[in-house]
Amino acid sequence: AGCGFYTVDDAKRREESAFYRSFVTWFEDFCRYVQAPGTKAPLDFFSWHLYVSPEWPVDRIATHAEYVRKTLGAAGLKETENIFNEWNVFRGARKEDQFEMCKTHVGGANVAAAFCVMQKSSIDKAMYYDACPTRAYCGLFTFPGHRTTPCYEAFRAWNELAKLGTACKATCDGKGLYAAAAKNGERRAFLVANVGNDAASITPNAGGGVFRIYRVDVDHPKLSDCGEWSSGAISIPANGFALVLSGFALGDAPATDHAPSQPVNGLDGSPRSRGTGR
Repeated sequence: AGCGFYTVDDAKRREESAFYRSFVTWFEDFCRYVQAPGTKAPLDFFSWHLYVSPEWPVDRIATHAEYVRKTLGAAGLKETENIFNEWNVFRGARKEDQFEMCKTHVGGANVAAAFCVMQKSSIDKAMYYDACPTRAYCGLFTFPGHRTTPCYEAFRAWNELAKLGTACKATCDGKGLYAAAAKNGERRAFLVANVGNDAASITPNAGGGVFRIYRVDVDHPKLSDCGEWSSGAISIPANGFALVLSGFALGDAPATDHAPSQPVNGLDGSPRSRGTGR
């Protein structure tokens, strides 16, 4: 696995760190090696890592994913799966603070935002690091006690979209705002994450109907029913996210009985077909 391609979009590291430059050198040399006549070999997948933070926001995931996809394609490895097999969100001056942050509403908002970014990227599969309760990097559970966290709620929210089976186009204007949407017949859902330090107001164009809003924020560590919405603005809490559902309530949507036409990355486990909507 590649340990990250931080110099792709970080000029300071590119200029000052031979260590980080070597990650890019190794990857590009490796692609040439497995395609060279004397050493040609099949490559089913290439995996890589990235950790994001306020200084390196979740948008970097798409940038690095596209770099991997283009580099593989340039080497003739267009069918090689692009697997983002280690990722998490860090925020805090001390490492101890970073590990604690992963378990808070801040970590949950950034994970929800990362899901939205990955859905629109060239990533085929993604693996959060880590879900083992005893690991410092685990943001899903407390230890000891094994209570679930706001970060876990981001996975829970994303699962509601994944169960619907078909991704819909979703965009969201505003710095620090990220969105994704899915549908299945009359059942519709969209997720909006806000990684900024101020609440944001959005006015969705969701095609009419009555929706229920579930939020995670500093006051709501679990997805909490915050009432109905049918028109006008919705408030997205600072360092929080909102799951908005129509046609079903949280936890009610059954999984589809067919493979999603546009897989929702990171949860369904199936690769994205080449040539389909990204």
